[in-house]
Amino acid sequence: MGSQIRKHEGTAQMPRSVDPRDHGVLASVEGIDVSGWQGNVDWPAQWNAGKRFVWAKATEGTGYENPYFAQQYNGSYNQGFIRGAYHFALPDRSSGAAQANYFSNNGGGWSGDGRTLPGALDMEYNPYGATCYGLSKAAMTNWIRDFSDTYFF
Repeated sequence: MGSQIRKHEGTAQMPRSVDPRDHGVLASVEGIDVSGWQGNVDWPAQWNAGKRFVWAKATEGTGYENPYFAQQYNGSYNQGFIRGAYHFALPDRSSGAAQANYFSNNGGGWSGDGRTLPGALDMEYNPYGATCYGLSKAAMTNWIRDFSDTYFF
């Protein structure tokens, strides 16, 4: 996961109230983001490399499930990682509610076990077409609200 805003819009116009380069790092915990692109992950090797948390892609839209999700999500947990699942949004394909339900039903559930994070929404520039999936600001805001209200409430 990660913002692609800098890639598409640059940084010159980005407001910055605090420049992180002006402050020393007080604490740091490394983690990784995995998806179907990484396949099965060697979790002991990741642990030995100092990683301690994982975000695993569970779903995309309402028609894709990461085929490696179980190994990534459960394998990381069994190794001792803090874990979380995320959903890659496709807001031009179906409603936020439909995608939130698909995510919840296919790995995006949450448990209060102290090592599982609530699900996350990966909202990026459209890698498949029009910027912001062709939605207006209001429509995009409503889509995100629909997803969040369905998933979190």
